[in-house]
Amino acid sequence: MHRIVLRATVVGLAGTGCALGMAAAANAETYYNRADGSYLGVYADTPRNGAPVELGFDPRDNPRANWGKANGSYGLYIYPWANTNYSIDDHGWGGAKTKVDVWQRVNQANVQWRTYSLGGGWFAIKSARTDVNLCIDDPGASTDGIQVWMYGCNGSKAQSFQ
Repeated sequence: MHRIVLRATVVGLAGTGCALGMAAAANAETYYNRADGSYLGVYADTPRNGAPVELGFDPRDNPRANWGKANGSYGLYIYPWANTNYSIDDHGWGGAKTKVDVWQRVNQANVQWRTYSLGGGWFAIKSARTDVNLCIDDPGASTDGIQVWMYGCNGSKAQSFQ
């Protein structure tokens, strides 16, 4: 089960209650981590190559915690809602403990993902690479502000998202 956040911004005249316009990011998804109790986001005002993916975001007031998905040749691109040209990336095709960041979307497995159910509405985000069994993981089930990394898929709370 993915949480879907509909974001809207209403602009009005002060004191009149009249709305002048509305903009919405329909169908943006959020990824809530079971161990940390916060959301996955991009730690950069503007997504760029190498921008860290961290936990500790609140999607209600921070658009950096909103994501979209698109099909790729190997799996899903999970991209920052602010810029569809980037995708979550296991930096440098690394192994366990490789940091996760965003990188320009290319047709390679290291920027594509698969999700699999852990039961109870929770799921893991697994690399689409066929040479590894790595999932996005909260290092040591840590606190907010820590860059997530790749770790052997084990179904733990640190790898559980909703």
